[in-house]
Amino acid sequence: MIKAWLSQFNYEVATAESMADGLRLAKVEAFDLYILDSKLPDGRGAELCVKIREFDRATPIIFYTAEPPEQLRSELKDSAQE
Repeated sequence: MIKAWLSQFNYEVATAESMADGLRLAKVEAFDLYILDSKLPDGRGAELCVKIREFDRATPIIFYTAEPPEQLRSELKDSAQE
């Protein structure tokens, strides 16, 4: 849904179906923005966020998810401490 919407405004959008794919893309491409979901088939978006921040501290990251905000905050905190 997000890809279709952003494409209407001529944004180039790359998608990943898993945490591993997302991390691989983030390491080889330069992005202006990351949009992450909290649940991925092979991990959590919070884990991916922490891994991206290990090599990219500047690019904004937005979480777009159906999870309650409190759950996401807790996941981010837990992932950062691991």
